[in-house]
Amino acid sequence: MGCGNPLQRDYYKGLWLKNIIITLMLFLLPFIILFYIVNFEISRHVEDQVKQGLSYSVDVNARSIKSFLDERKADLLSIAKLDITTVAEVNSVTAFFERFMTEKPWFDFIAVADPKGDIIFSTNHLKTNLYDRHYFKKSIQGDFYNSGIFYSDFLDTVAMIISSPLYNRYDRVIGVILASISLKTFYDLILDLRIGKTSEVFLVDEEGVFLSPSRLGGKVLQEYGHYKEKPNPHSGQDSVLTHLDYRGEKVLCAYKKFDRLNWYLVSEMDVNEALAPAITLKRIMFY
Repeated sequence: MGCGNPLQRDYYKGLWLKNIIITLMLFLLPFIILFYIVNFEISRHVEDQVKQGLSYSVDVNARSIKSFLDERKADLLSIAKLDITTVAEVNSVTAFFERFMTEKPWFDFIAVADPKGDIIFSTNHLKTNLYDRHYFKKSIQGDFYNSGIFYSDFLDTVAMIISSPLYNRYDRVIGVILASISLKTFYDLILDLRIGKTSEVFLVDEEGVFLSPSRLGGKVLQEYGHYKEKPNPHSGQDSVLTHLDYRGEKVLCAYKKFDRLNWYLVSEMDVNEALAPAITLKRIMFY
């Protein structure tokens, strides 16, 4: 004769399993919740720290670049009025220009063009006509102008030209004075705060094309600063976001726009490197 009802034994067995499962869930659930909270908070905290570092890098460099360009504008304007009557007399102040170039090594050369655009004086002996150049047209009409970074066909290199009306002793415009800013000096201003091995700071134009070399290999006026198969992520005034860079790597990115020149200053770092401290910390805590 059997001892006990089989249905009753199955019932108690099921009840026992149910209690075990409930007990395990009650025991493990707080740890599961804690794991996800800590996992999320650590990742978010580390990511926020990197983003703050990238934004700070952008702000520091933006102030440095603005100050440098403002000073170069002041330099050029300081010699945009000469004690001469006609532009033909400009060669009489050659010594003045040569001394200026010695004192201001951040210029590659200075040149003077007559109202027809012909260069009649240049510290690098340049001879060409600038009549169809935008910077000449703006300055002969009375405006200071910064060309931004572009490929100059008559210099056969990447350049940045600033120009101003040239005034005589009677405050009449007699031509245009222009200067080429040394891009080596300019690029040396861009400070990589070395947030990490993959961090880099560079300039791009509105289309996303490099205007300065990047530490990891971006080429000026030859490559995009973002993944070419994707839309340009640099738009608006400023932002911090994640996107694919020109190498196809996922990066954290902070950027800011220079309104006067339609440039974007960009600071980036690979996501894998940025979040590596969070992964290491989570391993220590949970394994």
